Amino acid sequence: MNFKSASHAAFGENVHRHGAGRRYLQEHIDFSGLRVTNNQQKELLFRTTMGGFAQSLAYFYNHQEGEHPDTVAKVKERMAWLLDWLQHGVLLKGESHA
Repeated sequence: MNFKSASHAAFGENVHRHGAGRRYLQEHIDFSGLRVTNNQQKELLFRTTMGGFAQSLAYFYNHQEGEHPDTVAKVKERMAWLLDWLQHGVLLKGESHA
């Protein structure tokens, strides 16, 4: 499963047509509290976040046939981690990335 098929599974077949899904999200996201100042940054944030969702969906579907099928709860848990890291970063307080 790739990004396109995962997003179709999540949002329907028309999600990539004429940017309808992207427009809907941009109209319904409050960017005022984010350090996003232009459309290029909005696009990167959108792709990063949607990529995380697509990867989580793909992982879920790819692991349904195995010995330990994934659960919806696990998908939600992984997405919560990703969103938390996006909001707060992954560095421990006081650590340096340099």
